[in-house]
Amino acid sequence: MYRSILPQFGGSVHPLYDTMPLGNGHSALSVIDAKLYSNPIGPQWVRSVAGLKLQEKADFGMLVTTSYFTKGARDLEHNELKDHVRLEDFETVVKWLAGHRWKKTGGIYLPESRFSEPSNKTTA
Repeated sequence: MYRSILPQFGGSVHPLYDTMPLGNGHSALSVIDAKLYSNPIGPQWVRSVAGLKLQEKADFGMLVTTSYFTKGARDLEHNELKDHVRLEDFETVVKWLAGHRWKKTGGIYLPESRFSEPSNKTTA
């Protein structure tokens, strides 16, 4: 089961909170923030996602961008915040989603299972 929450603050959408299935009936609460920017993503955004992960007691934090991360952002990911935030580029995430049977519809990616039609057929 997927549970998504898009909190609103002052009319703008903030990071996605989602449960990710891990198998064996277990799941992990994730905080994922995506930036559609042309400018590089700096350390302040890494700190923001790490703070939200800790505040929400989430298991996983990720920051995704169509741009790139500064050296300062990468340093935080690899050092002080290595247990809290993972930095990924958008294309890597799209490939990961496709490999886990998610597909794009209406501008968003959803699990393929949300599109399956219930079968009313019976076999003889």
